[in-house]
Amino acid sequence: MAPPTTLAAVWLWVLALTYVVVRTRWRWE
Repeated sequence: MAPPTTLAAVWLWVLALTYVVVRTRWRWE
């Protein structure tokens, strides 16, 4: 399995991407 630091980094990336997608969808609707 991946080290905890890598896992945390991936988790943060997923959260950031989801946040950006949600915000852009809100703006375009």
